[in-house]
Amino acid sequence: MSEVEDDANLFVLKHRREQVFLEDLEGNPRDEQKEKEANQFAQKFLFPESALKKLFATGKPTNQDIQDYAQKYHTHPAIIVGQLQHRNIISYREKNHFKVALDIHSRY
Repeated sequence: MSEVEDDANLFVLKHRREQVFLEDLEGNPRDEQKEKEANQFAQKFLFPESALKKLFATGKPTNQDIQDYAQKYHTHPAIIVGQLQHRNIISYREKNHFKVALDIHSRY
């Protein structure tokens, strides 16, 4: 059984979706700019930059802060935790209890 954490999985799905829109119909290879645009699209879609800045403006966010923002912005707390970790606002060892392993091989 292969499992991935939900924040990384959702980010990759949104990233790959945007890559499809950015690719040339003739199948030109991806370039760095397209990768950057796909990353930005996924980040903005899952949790806006402005919300992330508000969240950590007063210091390190608490568990309740993360839950409140997730509810307000209709996203999973793990998405927020992943963004905070990626930006080195919190350590990759912190707040992982919000993350859930997903079985990528299960069928619905």
